[in-house]
Amino acid sequence: MSDFFKPRTDVAPFNFDLLVLPEFTLMGLATTMEPLRAANRSANQELYRCGCYRTTVNLYARQAASPSPRTRASNRTRRVMH
Repeated sequence: MSDFFKPRTDVAPFNFDLLVLPEFTLMGLATTMEPLRAANRSANQELYRCGCYRTTVNLYARQAASPSPRTRASNRTRRVMH
């Protein structure tokens, strides 16, 4: 058996963080995550790790002023699954 088919134990999982915007379809999210889940399952190890976030900021509204530099991204997004 060649080295190509052997499990890779020396590599950490590749992290994907997905930002789900308002009115984003579940089908779009599923078609993004399902191939990664299938790859993990067929490899019998975690090659990919997904995290989904949703925004609490209305991205479509016009803002009078730019956000304060003190406003951190963690205050504007919320993790919904891992």
